[in-house]
Amino acid sequence: MSHNIQADVECLNSLNTSYPQLAAVSADEQALAYQFLEWKVIKFDPSSASGHVWSALKEYNEMLSSRTYLASNRIANIDILLGRALFPFIEKLNSQEKEQVGNLLRWYTLIASNSSSNLPTIPFQRLPMY
Repeated sequence: MSHNIQADVECLNSLNTSYPQLAAVSADEQALAYQFLEWKVIKFDPSSASGHVWSALKEYNEMLSSRTYLASNRIANIDILLGRALFPFIEKLNSQEKEQVGNLLRWYTLIASNSSSNLPTIPFQRLPMY
């Protein structure tokens, strides 16, 4: 297990201890949570080129087109952990890019509105400004 994955697993375990009501309930949910941790490390490595990150955000957006949350039908600690990880990338998107990742922004807005997440909101215009 790489250092990045280990740190993320420790962070997820800490969230599960702090917010047990948001912990994975089933083995399937837990397996999905670990898959998303692995995905985060692979796709959002700090050394990744910006084009690679944009591609990963679009992939994530597509995946969220058929689900509200990542691992279950309710907000979970994995949503909060990935929301924290993706915030710096989402925050830098311009209006045109934000239009292309509506599912991602919907997901992020949902988890940011949960008081347990402590995530900042992402401002965006609903009307194109160009």
